[in-house]
Amino acid sequence: FFFFFFFLMIRRPPRSTLSSSSAASDVYKRQAFTSMDKDGNKTIDREEAKIYMKNMSRAMLGNPPDGDEWAKRLDAEVDQMFATMDENHDQVISLEEYLDCHASVKQRNLDKNGA
Repeated sequence: FFFFFFFLMIRRPPRSTLSSSSAASDVYKRQAFTSMDKDGNKTIDREEAKIYMKNMSRAMLGNPPDGDEWAKRLDAEVDQMFATMDENHDQVISLEEYLDCHASVKQRNLDKNGA
């Protein structure tokens, strides 16, 4: 659930960049990646992803309910994110993996829409 919103938010640049070059879209994706990479090591680890997703979920849905269910759901969403993006299974998402994932989603959407 949250991974869907997370991925939707980070994969879609502002409308102002949709009609401009793919370079503008690439810059937006790089900025989104950098905003998640809190320690600046050019990778997103599970904790950084979890913090980002938790903050985004709070912004979209309000404060989470108390209890273990929220933590379990958030862990499951981070697991899904890493299963999708962490191509080499090193437990971090590199910028290249991040951009590759976006490119493959874009291509799937183009294929699905017959473009």
